[in-house]
Amino acid sequence: MTLFAFIVLLLSSGAQGNCTNLVVREVNGTLTKAYVPDDTCYAALPEGTATSHHGCLSSGLETITVAGPSTLSSYSAEAQELRRASILFAEWLNREKGGLTVGTRRLGMQLAWVDDRDEQTQVSNATARALRMNNVHFGVAGHSSSLTAYAALQAQADKKVMVAADAARTKIYEDNSYIFGFLPDATDSQRDDLYRSIVTVARERDANWSGSRLSDGRPCGRAGCLATIRFGEIGTCNYQDIKKQYFGDDVEGLCEKLPKLPRDAEPPFREMLSRLQSKNVTVVELNSLEVSQIRMITEIMEDLDFNVYALICPSKLSSVDFENMVKSGWWQSSYILDSTPWIATEKSAPGKYSKMSSQDFADRYFDTWGEKPSYRAAAQFAALSALSHAIESAASVDPHSVANQLRKISLQEFYGDINFNSTGLIKMPTVTLQAPAALSGLQDLTSQAVYPVDKAAIEFVFPKPTWAHLSCLRSNRHSKRGTCIEGRYVCDEGWFGTTCNESAVDSMLTSSLQASAETGDAILLGEFAVWVIGVLSSIALIICLWRFGRCRQRLVVAMIDVLAEAVSREDDHTIAWARRRLAFCGWNARKTGNLVRGIKRRQSEESGISLSYLLSEEFLELAQRHAGVEDPTFYELADTFFCREQGIGCRDMCPRDDKIGCSFVDTLPPKYRNKSTHFLSWTWGYRVSTVREALQSWLDTQEGTHAEDVFLFMCFFVNNQYRMLVDKTAVGTDVLGARFERQLLRIGRVIAILDTWERPVYLTRAWTIFEQSCAIMMKIPVTMVLPHAASLSLLHEIQKGTEGIVTVQRALTHVDSRKAQAQFQDDERRVKEFIDQHIGFDHVDEQVTAFMISFVGTVIEDHLKVGVSKMKLALSSLSAVSSGTVGGVNDKAECNASKPSRSKSLFAWLGADHLDDDIKGWQSLLEAEGGEAKMDVGSAVSNAEAQTDFELDLAVIKTRDDASVWDSVVEVKQPLIASRCTGIETQ
Repeated sequence: MTLFAFIVLLLSSGAQGNCTNLVVREVNGTLTKAYVPDDTCYAALPEGTATSHHGCLSSGLETITVAGPSTLSSYSAEAQELRRASILFAEWLNREKGGLTVGTRRLGMQLAWVDDRDEQTQVSNATARALRMNNVHFGVAGHSSSLTAYAALQAQADKKVMVAADAARTKIYEDNSYIFGFLPDATDSQRDDLYRSIVTVARERDANWSGSRLSDGRPCGRAGCLATIRFGEIGTCNYQDIKKQYFGDDVEGLCEKLPKLPRDAEPPFREMLSRLQSKNVTVVELNSLEVSQIRMITEIMEDLDFNVYALICPSKLSSVDFENMVKSGWWQSSYILDSTPWIATEKSAPGKYSKMSSQDFADRYFDTWGEKPSYRAAAQFAALSALSHAIESAASVDPHSVANQLRKISLQEFYGDINFNSTGLIKMPTVTLQAPAALSGLQDLTSQAVYPVDKAAIEFVFPKPTWAHLSCLRSNRHSKRGTCIEGRYVCDEGWFGTTCNESAVDSMLTSSLQASAETGDAILLGEFAVWVIGVLSSIALIICLWRFGRCRQRLVVAMIDVLAEAVSREDDHTIAWARRRLAFCGWNARKTGNLVRGIKRRQSEESGISLSYLLSEEFLELAQRHAGVEDPTFYELADTFFCREQGIGCRDMCPRDDKIGCSFVDTLPPKYRNKSTHFLSWTWGYRVSTVREALQSWLDTQEGTHAEDVFLFMCFFVNNQYRMLVDKTAVGTDVLGARFERQLLRIGRVIAILDTWERPVYLTRAWTIFEQSCAIMMKIPVTMVLPHAASLSLLHEIQKGTEGIVTVQRALTHVDSRKAQAQFQDDERRVKEFIDQHIGFDHVDEQVTAFMISFVGTVIEDHLKVGVSKMKLALSSLSAVSSGTVGGVNDKAECNASKPSRSKSLFAWLGADHLDDDIKGWQSLLEAEGGEAKMDVGSAVSNAEAQTDFELDLAVIKTRDDASVWDSVVEVKQPLIASRCTGIETQ
């Protein structure tokens, strides 16, 4: 430096001596900073460092200077916009407002900048140089948080108040009372609002998919949008805590940290994207990248066919570079997301200091600079407005006084309500922006607000359409006669050709006209035959088109059947194939999508849960694990199965109403759900063991029926309990009755489970009485079943004779529908309202009582039939006993070594002496069967020994496949077996 330059610097410096410079250096790729005393107050900068100033003042005004760093030597759209907004403010302040009123003085504003070269190693020195120029009172930061971080530290060292309009990182403002930020906090506000908007719209799409389906019909998968969000990033990998809060703890493993590399370096980006794609990332954030790099990345994503729900580019959509890049043909920018604290189109009241609305400022900026302002320009104008207001309020340019006024400021401006939190950052919400579909060459490609709803200018497009779909839309943007389906342009009905511009009707008419013209010539030439051929050709064409239409109709019917079957099996490949066939028949994506949703809704509403699943260990373990007890009631299961946050199906979309939260049966694989074959009438108060045992007992009596073929309409599993228990959605009594009647008529068979025959809970519950009465009135056959132990107990009671039968009859016919109860008061009220309005309580009681009497008679009849069959078996075995053979065994050793076959009666193992009492009892049953007189069961088996034999033999028949029960019965009979084997030896 020359002596002359040094003298000039000393003369121009307003703060000579005792200065501190923040020196930032890069050491081995890492930035280090240190405070260095500078007695000369000369901040070293490269020779030729550029400076700029703006000082068009009105005459008679004193000068107040606001200075700071800015990128001058290279192009930076962000830095340029900040300077332009500053100049616009100074012009307005000096020429229209007449300057600042500071006490009795009028002060005009002058602006000055020193080049920071967009480098962190130069920005602190550029800040020091700018702040130490003659008569500099306040500082204004440059662009970006990374540069402002060091500029703020230098301003603090020089004790200068600085305003920052393009730095949102909280750490910059902590422990620094001289810096004030005019962007909302990057974590607590900007990213919080942006991430919340994505999560909220994902939840809304899951809850109401049919109303917001994209033109490409793209779903988020069976689990829904929200459950399948995986957040990945290419950039700085900052703000991990807020990302984890919204997207889970795995975000750290899904971040590709940006290395230092040339801006046109494609290979690293491709590798990063490939890794994110392989990890099923569905939301990607591109952070701290240039617009040119973002364009490169989106083009690579298209090439990789890496389709995501959302693509986020913070602080980019409002930039001039972004809009210019879109105008140059960057169609992959469609639907990119960003957040902003301010948009020009938002209606706002005039600012108290500036007297401008948002539109006023935007118009003024555009008229001056020929470009639309972004939030950055508005923030800079607001920052200088707030600084000016604080200076006037303090009536001083003292930095401490002005800083105190800024800390307590509350100023309503077009930018928003200006007030600061404890660190010095402005407190204001942000809105989510979305780039438009850059496919049609529209003149206005400005990004629009999509969230929150009250500030949204357009609908939030989520999930983002696939690259193939966007490419299809772009290629066919001039055609209005087709639809893009799975990346292929499918013509509407009646149109064909590559761009669907050829009409089938026009083609037919053209052929006809050509044929007619040829016919005219032929007539003139006397060739009548040519005319005939032309007419016949037209007729043939019409017939072909008609037959093609008929054929297409048959294909549509066939494809609908195929589609229904594929949907039930969740066969995505066949579904896609059927959709393509329907597209060939002229169906567009919307029509096919509606059909698929209708099929899913109908199948869900008609689904029953598999009996094989209910009897499986898989279900039993699930129930025990969720309830935490070995044998829970279904009320206990409901508390854990259908809780809002962790319940089964709580995050799945319901195919019935397209809202989040589905029925239990909708979560099962196809093999465990199908169209209901039986309606189950029961109560949630039953324990799991009670239901499983009763259903197993029923299945054992159904010859030729397999559990895999039975699907039960069981309210607990097939109704959407999230609507009934969580949302508490109620239905009117008319709807209740109609819905239940439709199910009963469709299914046509009812199984009713009694927990016991002694004061059964079934007859005290409002729902089960209601179901019984409806089934009776509609003449739907009902099969009553009991668990195994309850069945044995009922038979034992019947064996007591008249007394036992009367006891059973009294227990099962005590019905009082007026006193019936339900778990929820609303349910009880609605069921009783329906009974009272449509059936009548007395009539219900009579009908159910008559049915239960009939059920008791059926049990007695079945008991007699079993007894007769057993007697026949016993008598047929006597011939084997009298001939010295027992079950075909003639050798003692063979007799002792073998056990009775489970298909044989135990009677065959007993000699005549041991069967006499049994035979007498059973013989009386046979006589009763052959005669007209009715037999009293109790007297027929009154002998204690015979009754014991009957019980043991009944246990064997009931548990024929249970080896342990069979072995215990054989053990009881072992003395008789041993004596019989001894008899063989003497023969």
